[in-house]
This record gives sequence, structure tokens and C-alpha cells, in this order.
Amino acid sequence: MIKPYLRRIFASLGYDVHRLGLFDAAIAQRDRLVAEVERLRGIEQTLTGERNRLTEEVEWLRGIEQTLIGERSRLTEEIGDLHRNHQNQFGQLIRLRAGPLAGELFLDPLTASAKGQAEPFDVQSRLIERLRGHGMSVAGDEPVFLHVGFGHSGTTSLQLNFFSRRPDLHYLGTPYGKAGGLLSNLKYLDDYRLDEPKIIRCCRDVAYGSPERQGRPIVISDETICDSSEIYYCPRHVPSDVVAARLKCCFPTAKILFTIRNQAEYVSSMYYNLKRNYAFLAGMSMPSFDEWWAGMHTQLQNQYLQNLDYYRLIDHYGKLFGRENLLILTLEELRKHGARPYLEKLCRFMKLELRVCDVDDFNIPRNERMTVVESRLADLVTGGAAQWAAAAKELLEKESLANLVSKAPRLSVEFTDDQREMIRQSVVPGNQRLAAEFNLPLEELGYLVS
Repeated sequence: MIKPYLRRIFASLGYDVHRLGLFDAAIAQRDRLVAEVERLRGIEQTLTGERNRLTEEVEWLRGIEQTLIGERSRLTEEIGDLHRNHQNQFGQLIRLRAGPLAGELFLDPLTASAKGQAEPFDVQSRLIERLRGHGMSVAGDEPVFLHVGFGHSGTTSLQLNFFSRRPDLHYLGTPYGKAGGLLSNLKYLDDYRLDEPKIIRCCRDVAYGSPERQGRPIVISDETICDSSEIYYCPRHVPSDVVAARLKCCFPTAKILFTIRNQAEYVSSMYYNLKRNYAFLAGMSMPSFDEWWAGMHTQLQNQYLQNLDYYRLIDHYGKLFGRENLLILTLEELRKHGARPYLEKLCRFMKLELRVCDVDDFNIPRNERMTVVESRLADLVTGGAAQWAAAAKELLEKESLANLVSKAPRLSVEFTDDQREMIRQSVVPGNQRLAAEFNLPLEELGYLVS
């Protein structure tokens, strides 16, 4: 504001005092505006600070949100695992109400709770009690070993050179004797066709209570529990999970052995074994490998190659019998390290002492892959020329000539790039899980893991 004495001086000099008043008002207005700007700047600083604080709170809340999402996912997985465990305990077994050992054994958990049972529903104990109720002496840790698959992985050597030669084992597996009816019923017949009294009698008279057993561990070895029989007139198998549940009913304390090999070799061996058996057992020819391979992929699931991914069925058996009760042996380890380490691992699993003769017996070749000479003879047998077919069969019946034929070079499938890629896509995820969950050096042994 202009001071009074300055007004008088400006007036004496002829200035318009009224204009000076307007100037004074303008200065005052400017001062008010400056003050308002400063006030607004202060408010702006306060709001900026508040915004930063809120931004930090939003980031903090977002972090909490991510934590809660992760916790929700973890809880969802745990709930899923609990649900699957529940299904493994009940669903897989309850479905056999019409099958062997059915009836009151397969109580619904809600029914059990309604009867006032405070303890969890123990399927294992109930299965054992059911067997005891049919006159079978079954301990809680009854020694039973089931070698259920897979084919072309040294199964015949185990059957003929180890299990059947051990006097301390009650061996019921391939080649079958008295136990053949039991396994045929379990593998081939639908629930509504099962002869339950026969199955119970076989379990009692041939397995648990057989006079020949004399307290020895029960052993069954049969790769067609998991794989289809490789013959022209192949029996119809019931689904693998149904067979597994039936085995659990009959042998609830069993430990499970799986033998596996590189899947490309598994396919090659399967094809030539089919060709051999088609020709020499049924006089039937096999299509070329490319045609057969294409045919095996025309449906969602065909008779063969359904177990290229070993993991899925192994995992199912693990859930049913317990992962701790599974052993997986690879053919490649047998070839790389020899019979002794391979059989030592098996004997530890079965709580047996390895004998020197076990190693010697196991080195006897069994069921080797088709040779080029056998393949040519198979073509003659199935080629329609009766005289050649008769001559070929007569040749194979002579032991000396048959041995000579078997020593010819072995056949192997030459896969195309597309076929190898199909195998890779089918087996890599399962092989990765097998390696991780069962501590198997599959990559080192040449399996496809990437």
C-alpha cells in the first residue's frame, strides 16, 4: 500500500490520486493471490504426500493380494490332494461292489460315521479282515510281491531265471499252473461275470493257504497285468485300474515291482514279438511297422502302445498300494551294470539274500528280439506257400537249427522323425516325473526326458 506522504508528493506533482488508489488495490489483490497460490501449493504438497502414502498402501495391499492368491492356490492343491486320497481310499475300491470280496467290506464313509465309528475308515484293515473272514491267514504285513509289468523289460528272465528258481518263494506267476484261473478272472472278466466263489477259493487254496507255500512269500509275475497279450487271438482285458483294484482286494499287503525300458526299444521289441507270435502261433502276417504304427493311433486308445507313458499307471498303483511299496527296475541298468547290482536291489526290496547261482542263472538269455532269419521264416509261414510254411515250422522244431536261427542278427525298427516326435511327446512328461519322484537316472540311461 502507498504511504500517505507519498500520496501528497504524487498529488503535488500532478498525478491522479484516484489512479494511485487503483494501483494500491491491484497490489493488495496481487498479495492476496500470491498468498492463495502459496496456500494451494501447500495443499498440493499435502495431497502429493497423501497420494504417495496411498500408493504405498496400494502396493502393500497388492502384495497381500498376491500372497493370498498363492495361499489360495496352495490350499486348493491340498484340498485336491485330500480329495484324490479320499477317492483312492474309497472310489477305486467301492466300484468293485459287484466284484470279488464285495459286500459289507465297501462301506461308505458316511455310513461308517453314522454307526458311530470314531476311527478313520481303514480300507487296508477291512480288506485283511475280509480275507480272514473267508478262512485265510493274512498278517498285517503278509509278504506278497506282484510284478505287474511292463513287457519287454527283462520280465521273462525274472520269471524263468529268478522267481521260479528260488526255493524260498511261493511263485504263482508266468508260466501259470494252479493260479492261472485266478489271474485270468482278474484280468479278463467284467464285474458282472466274475466267479466270486472261485476267486476266493483260489486266493485261499492256491495263494495264502496252499500246503506248498509253507510260509514263503507269495510272488506273482505277469507283464500282461498291465500290457495286452501279444498274440493274434488276444483276450480282451478289462481296464488297468480295475485290475489294480482287484489285486488290492485279493492282496492288500502286496509290494509292487515294475520293470521298464527305453520306450523306443519297447515299441520295437513289441512289434517284432507280435510278428513272431502272429506267424508261428497263428500263421497270420503282420502289416509293416509304419502301417501298424499308424493303425495303433487311429483310436483314442488301442490294444497296444497304451502304456508308452509308464508314469500314469505306476502313479495309479502308487496311490493304491503306497509309493513306499513300489520298486522300479530299468533294463538299461541291468545292461550297464550287470545282473548282480540289479538283483541286489530286487533282493533288498523283497528282503531276500542274493545267492551266487541267482546271478549265474539270470545271465541265461530269454525271449530275445526276433532275428532277421526268424523274420524271413515268418514271411514264408504267412506267405501262402504251404510247402514253405511246413518246412519253416519243421526247421524251428529242430533244436539245433532253432538255436542257429536265434543267433542271427536282431531286428530293430527304423523310426521316422515324425514317429520319434510322437514318442517324445507321449513320454517326456511322464519320464520327467518318474526320474524326479523315484530317483531314477533316466536321462543318463538314454530315456527321453526333454
